[in-house]
Amino acid sequence: NHSNVEYQQKKFEKYFSKYNIKVIIGNFLKGIEGVAFDYSLKKNIKSIIVPHGTVSKYFNKYDKIYKKIIAQSLFNKEISYVMAQSKISLSYQKINQLDNFYKTGNIIFAHNNNFLNIKKFILYAVTMKDFRNMHFVGVESFYEYYENLKVFDKLARKYNFKFLIKLHPSISDSMTDLKNLFKNLFFSSSNINSLLKKSYASINYSSTVIEDSLCSKVPVILYDPQKRYKHCEVKSSDKEVVYLTNENGLVKHLFSLKNNALKQNKNYLINNNNPYQNIFTSIKKI
Repeated sequence: NHSNVEYQQKKFEKYFSKYNIKVIIGNFLKGIEGVAFDYSLKKNIKSIIVPHGTVSKYFNKYDKIYKKIIAQSLFNKEISYVMAQSKISLSYQKINQLDNFYKTGNIIFAHNNNFLNIKKFILYAVTMKDFRNMHFVGVESFYEYYENLKVFDKLARKYNFKFLIKLHPSISDSMTDLKNLFKNLFFSSSNINSLLKKSYASINYSSTVIEDSLCSKVPVILYDPQKRYKHCEVKSSDKEVVYLTNENGLVKHLFSLKNNALKQNKNYLINNNNPYQNIFTSIKKI
């Protein structure tokens, strides 16, 4: 991997030397995009990052370390503009006193205005890491994920809930096995945008699907039976996001959400524009 990135860096520098690059735009500060951003800093080229990732304020010393690690691949103080797509990311910017954040609203997360008449699914689409990329805070372990599927399978059988499981790419090759193990769950490899159109609730832990859901006006349940990680600040009065730690609370909340569309999302979104409006407005101002 190191040799590959080093080779890409040499190719990039050779390519850039031929052209007058005005601006570099990307989603990550690591890997091939990290090489490009590194070059932009060396040559004083304007840089814009639109983070495909989600961080928020931290709640304890371990959470602070985890979110700092995640943030390293999403932005730093030297980038010209960091596109802040939600109030969740602004809470991280505020606590860390970063002055290069630029409020844009949603640019690259899912966005749905054309809803189906009947939204019958509960979407579960969390981030899973393979062994070499595992974090011990902020990401569900394999065992936690597996136990959640057992709970959802039981609740689907008992209450006729329709849980729709979108597997993270790192475990997508396990779909056939999981289908055989959990007969009462629905599995899909479709994109998040299409799945959110069919869902009236989204259960999550720390994934970017949290912001995909909020931008699509789908309420989010942060489900944490181990009581060890809360992704973002949740107020007791919020309808958009709730933090739950047990089955009984989950069942009660799911019944309250069924066929009850989220009308607005002012506590978490910067605006209700579609991504095209936000892109046009942001680039025009910059």
